[in-house]
Amino acid sequence: MNGKQAMQTQQTQHTVGTVTDLINQMKPAFQMALGTPQMAERFCRVALTQVRLNAKLAQCSQTSLMGSLMMAAQLKLEFNLGSAYIIPYYSTRLKGYEAQFQIGYQGYIDLFYRHPLAEELYAEVVYQNDEFKIIKGTKREIVHNPVLDDNRGDPVGYYAVARLKTGAYNFAYMSVADAQKHMRRYSRADQSGKYGVWSDNFDEMALKTCIKKALKLMPKSVEIVSAFEMDEAVKRPPTIEAAMDISSIPSLFASDDEDAQQIEQKESQEVGHNPEHKPRQSKSKTPPPEPQPESSSDPLSRAKVDMITKIKNFDLAQEEEDDWVNAINNAPTVADVYKLESLWYSQHPHTAAK
Repeated sequence: MNGKQAMQTQQTQHTVGTVTDLINQMKPAFQMALGTPQMAERFCRVALTQVRLNAKLAQCSQTSLMGSLMMAAQLKLEFNLGSAYIIPYYSTRLKGYEAQFQIGYQGYIDLFYRHPLAEELYAEVVYQNDEFKIIKGTKREIVHNPVLDDNRGDPVGYYAVARLKTGAYNFAYMSVADAQKHMRRYSRADQSGKYGVWSDNFDEMALKTCIKKALKLMPKSVEIVSAFEMDEAVKRPPTIEAAMDISSIPSLFASDDEDAQQIEQKESQEVGHNPEHKPRQSKSKTPPPEPQPESSSDPLSRAKVDMITKIKNFDLAQEEEDDWVNAINNAPTVADVYKLESLWYSQHPHTAAK
């Protein structure tokens, strides 16, 4: 080992040591979130293991790392079970790494089963040689007969099914192309062209996306609502005390974070005209629908028009906007529209004052 390598190793050990001190200082806060000293002790050990496995996590700002750890603790999700991840990304504005919290496929399944009405939630990969059919209309269903050997071919799609004890159910399907499009729209490639967890666990992230789509129109537990708001977010609590109330701290997402836009501009310059690395373009906003005169006396119709108008006033990705509009149009009562409105503000707190 030469002198330069020895210096780098020493710096890394010092940085990890600083993060170790931070995590140990946060142990009382983790205990409040998790419930027992034993769970907090285990959580700290797992967190430190993650830092040792990924040296860039030790280089993340302490505020964003605190925020990511507290989000995982409050949702009671573990990093070593594929339930949650902390992803380091480089912020050009801050000239350093930030920690982004991501919930995994298994994490959403865990959170779903905490709802008292939860009956069943599963997600599957569809392979080329499987028998697969989707039926829509008044009786929606998925028919999937997988080939029971190793000759299934390549993955061609993904789906998730959520079912409640009441008999209500919902499902969502994405092709591989749909999943790739979602990855490029909502994730960011680093300078090597990798999309973080998507590049390492594409199938798992695609299944997670299907689960989120299936759950959008289902009754949600407090944990699921919190998960939607925290997933793929960065939070920067100024102190350990502030981190204990992590839900009150604004979330920064890749889609609206200034850092993300700067990273995309930098990467687009580096990769030239490669169409796979185009920066995200803001979609043209269409005028919100005008309320129909005949529905002016109908409270349900008025509530739907008002909520859809609010949503269309913000620059959302077309796919996300369509999901919200469909959910609102399918709401059977005014109370259901108000529930969707509350969910909207929990996921987009920055729009509440607009």
